[in-house]
Amino acid sequence: MASDIYSQSAFLVRKAAYFYYVLNMSQQEIADYLNISVTTVSRLIRRAKEEKLVKYVLDDACISCINLAEHIRLRYGIKEVIVAPISDADKDLTDEAKRKLVALESARYLQRMLMPDDVLGISWGRIVNDMLLYLNPSRKTHTRFVTLHGHLSSCVSQNLLDLVEGMKKTFSGKDSYIPSEAILQDALEAVRVMKQAEVMKVFDMFDSVNISIAGIGTWYPEPHSLLAQGHLITQKDVDQLIASGVVGDIGLRFFDMNAMECKTDIPYRTIAMGLEQYKRIPYKIVVAAGDDKAVTLDRALKGGLADMLIVDESLGRCLLEIDAI
Repeated sequence: MASDIYSQSAFLVRKAAYFYYVLNMSQQEIADYLNISVTTVSRLIRRAKEEKLVKYVLDDACISCINLAEHIRLRYGIKEVIVAPISDADKDLTDEAKRKLVALESARYLQRMLMPDDVLGISWGRIVNDMLLYLNPSRKTHTRFVTLHGHLSSCVSQNLLDLVEGMKKTFSGKDSYIPSEAILQDALEAVRVMKQAEVMKVFDMFDSVNISIAGIGTWYPEPHSLLAQGHLITQKDVDQLIASGVVGDIGLRFFDMNAMECKTDIPYRTIAMGLEQYKRIPYKIVVAAGDDKAVTLDRALKGGLADMLIVDESLGRCLLEIDAI
């Protein structure tokens, strides 16, 4: 596993090869477009040839993957899409394996896009957490990292603080986190927490967040989200959410088919950035894997919850097969 952090993005290998051999872009043009060095472009093109993705023409599966990403981008009117390729030999990958593919692509994307003045908002998710395995500590951006919600210790074993600290160390940046459980028992307790100086300081930073990365939980057609299966919310909460038409969750905010926050008492007990403020973040990266997230992701994209998307190839194809609901 130690060598994984130096693995190149499989999607980026294909994209560089596509730009070079199909669009006839120079290596300098590709480097400028992808925000990487010319040396890295050269390595990507060489790997494409070594893996026989490039012969006299680009491999059909490679072109199909690039075209899939572009079709998704155009369908939803978002800024960029990365599709983690799945080879014919790996068509039966588990969702966990798909998450690893998306985590690698996410790590490589962040490492070439983050800049020193960026303030990255982080929302916990299994893919976001796995991303730490693939981050290469060679590029230092001194970016600021801030959690968008409280911790989930009653729901997941991985600590949100460990995640944001790992990001800080990798990029030689600074971190800020909310020292509170994410969803509390009652609204009065939430009000008291929100008045704490350390919490208020983080919430004041939310207006400075210009880029975010978040996983997405699915509640439709079945509640497969970790939040539905853990102990962060009660069965009564789950029942209320289902009755209110919940489709998914992002950043600890539960949304319906119109990407509007579900009308329950949970928002008043939640220590997290509000959904409407989240929508105003200039560049929202959403990462997802698994075919069961297709409808949830479709509604999130149509509702303005993402500007950039990273998905596995199978989920990407499911997205394009969705009819109007």
